[in-house]
Amino acid sequence: MKLYSFLSIWIALPILVALSACSHDHEDHEPQTQALEPEPLRHLHFGKQVMLFLEHPPLVKSQSARFLAHFSMVETGDPVRAGRVQVLLGEKQMEVVKPARDGLFIPEGAGEASGKQQLRVVLENATLREEFDLGFVDVYDSASLVPASAAEAQSGAVTFLLEQQWSVGLLVRPASTGLVRNQRTFPGVLEFDDHARANIAAGVTGLFVGMDAGTLPRVGDRIEQGAQIGWIEPLTSASEAAQLRIWELEARFMEQNAAHELELARLQLELAEREHSRIVAARERGLATLSQEDQARSSVSEAQLRVQAATTRQTSLAGRDPLRTPLRFAVKAPISGTLNEWAAVPGEQVQAGDILAQLVDPQRLRVRVHIPEESLGDIERWQSLDVSALLLESASVTASRTDLTLAPEMEGSRRSLAALLRPRDLPATWKPGLLLRVLATETLKPAPVTVPPEAVIMDQGMATVYVMLGGEQFQRRVVKLGSGDAELVEVLAGLEAGERVVTRGAHFVRLASMAPEGFGHGHAH
Repeated sequence: MKLYSFLSIWIALPILVALSACSHDHEDHEPQTQALEPEPLRHLHFGKQVMLFLEHPPLVKSQSARFLAHFSMVETGDPVRAGRVQVLLGEKQMEVVKPARDGLFIPEGAGEASGKQQLRVVLENATLREEFDLGFVDVYDSASLVPASAAEAQSGAVTFLLEQQWSVGLLVRPASTGLVRNQRTFPGVLEFDDHARANIAAGVTGLFVGMDAGTLPRVGDRIEQGAQIGWIEPLTSASEAAQLRIWELEARFMEQNAAHELELARLQLELAEREHSRIVAARERGLATLSQEDQARSSVSEAQLRVQAATTRQTSLAGRDPLRTPLRFAVKAPISGTLNEWAAVPGEQVQAGDILAQLVDPQRLRVRVHIPEESLGDIERWQSLDVSALLLESASVTASRTDLTLAPEMEGSRRSLAALLRPRDLPATWKPGLLLRVLATETLKPAPVTVPPEAVIMDQGMATVYVMLGGEQFQRRVVKLGSGDAELVEVLAGLEAGERVVTRGAHFVRLASMAPEGFGHGHAH
């Protein structure tokens, strides 16, 4: 931290030195008379769109005074670059129709009456109109009546001029009450879920071969569950080969016998059909009876059944030749997934149990998170878990506490509990092994004082904010933080609601506070 602060000072010092040259000095100011002038009075007011920082000397009746009106846009921190400004002191009206330079308008005039006079400032241009009521100010009858302590510098303040604020785009916001969520971030890693990997092993010893065309799926191909990716042809010994030969001869004999039976059945059917036709013709001439015709028809039906049976027997025996088609066992995918790697090549002899290939399902992923021991009591209050890639610019995904599975026991060496998170609809660019950030968010709770997270900077290990005391005066505050999220962080001590803190440019204010003595001087008019 000390090295970082030292380097930050040396890197930013040229910038701040250049910024320090931007002062409110004007051509008509004579530096040698500055010490004789009384300390100016300062007013800081915030409108709906514009911040006004007004400086003027103690007011004396009939004595002309210069009113230095600085205007900044509340939302952007930019100076107001155009417009008409009126300063109303009692019945007296002073006006300028353009700025002396960006952000600075200098109306001049003298009060016409002494005593308490109302002071108002009006800014108007093409896009806005703001009116500031600064209350009542004293107008003295003569310069000798002006108190020596008409305005006192605030002790312990850090000076950071408006010109410097505009250069860095400084923004301030009021601390306020709000609803905050307690958020904790945990490291995670993406990995394959259970059953997302599957090894395809050889069931028997034999030769691993490809499909009928001799091809194999390529690495990266999508394979559905149950799809065949190859064959294994078992190796046979001499006795097994002799037995296969005997089976081959028996199969061929049975096949020839079945073919003979089929031929005989077809011949018998042909003779039965001829006899049936002869009897039908004879009966038409009165030479045969109805009984003879029925008997001939029955003989045809019986012959047809014998032909059908013989055909079925021959078909069933045709595939029993063990040497006509090699004995094979199909190799099939046990899950649906992508082919990750081959461990065998076609023609290689494999043993039973050898790994042939590996499948992975890229859609079955989970996040492994380690939850520290001190956060275990917060798990029940988690509303959501946002998962984002640590080094990739991609959209985050949201999961609920029900998607979280906790390990049964803690890891003693790490004093943490391993948890498995299964978010849905993970980005396609996320791959196993990716480092992730898991953001756990608890329920909303009210906080009396909150500031945006960007208002807090770490200074020597302490949470610090810079509070605006005046238009160009800031004060360093060490604060104690409570719960917080990406939008608001709770402040438990060191800050009150309503105080305005720097939300953009706080680091430059910090460097200004560490600059050599004399930095920020020369803000004279």
